Amino acid sequence: MKSILYIKRNQQLITEENLRRDFFRFIQDNGKVKLREILDNSELGQLLNESVVSVIRDETKFMTGDSYKRLFEFAALLNKKWKKKDIRIMVINQLNFHSEFINALNEWNKCTGIDFVMANGYDDSDVRISFEENQGHWSYIGNEAEDSSLIGKPTVNFDPKDLNRLDSNSIKAIILHEIGHSLGLIHEPQKDNSPIIWNKSQVYQDCYTWYGWDKAMVNHNIFNTYNSNDLFYSKEFDIDSIMIYAIPHGWSTNYQINQMNKELSIYDKKFAKAFYI
Repeated sequence: MKSILYIKRNQQLITEENLRRDFFRFIQDNGKVKLREILDNSELGQLLNESVVSVIRDETKFMTGDSYKRLFEFAALLNKKWKKKDIRIMVINQLNFHSEFINALNEWNKCTGIDFVMANGYDDSDVRISFEENQGHWSYIGNEAEDSSLIGKPTVNFDPKDLNRLDSNSIKAIILHEIGHSLGLIHEPQKDNSPIIWNKSQVYQDCYTWYGWDKAMVNHNIFNTYNSNDLFYSKEFDIDSIMIYAIPHGWSTNYQINQMNKELSIYDKKFAKAFYI
């Protein structure tokens, strides 16, 4: 078994090296001056996710050192990306937070090019949004909503009992966060190279006390990580991302975020654009 894995791994390295050489040969051609200028002087280098960077790693031939160092964080599941530019939304029950909801959809539309269209009914919908009390805020990830087992069922929920106690900006932030999930984004700390050092016992205790979450729920929402091979992402941690909730005092030995972010960060916007446009 080890020998088979070793052969496969070396074949992958050979393939990556060939791709790397072909790319460098392409951009070093005298007719590609403009392309080299774009790579060196624009933000395109910043928009390269780690999956691409791992193949074309030689920054001296590809992009400037500054561009390479400015790679920033984003994490979206590649196989959960929608293959359509119009996502049909159905609101199952009464919408009491209309302005915050529409504003959040508009924010994501600006950076992804995805048009959110109101569906005529269940059969016409891609994403179904409910506002059920005591159910929490949650969303399926990206195109999981198309699964046949979810036909006629909510794929996103916002808990009005919780929203009613919040200000408008906080309501919009929660909607931005959950719509982010519905577009394929995962929680910011759930990359397999997340820098956060968790105090798990404290997180388990607080989440049970505050939300009634058992350990399995905490693991699912906070601790479980995704394999980087399955992600569109880069390697820096964006503390301003809409996809990270607060990290209360005592939850981590190296991070504390006192409240959830209220807006899409500059890097949320740029990488969402790179992911979808």
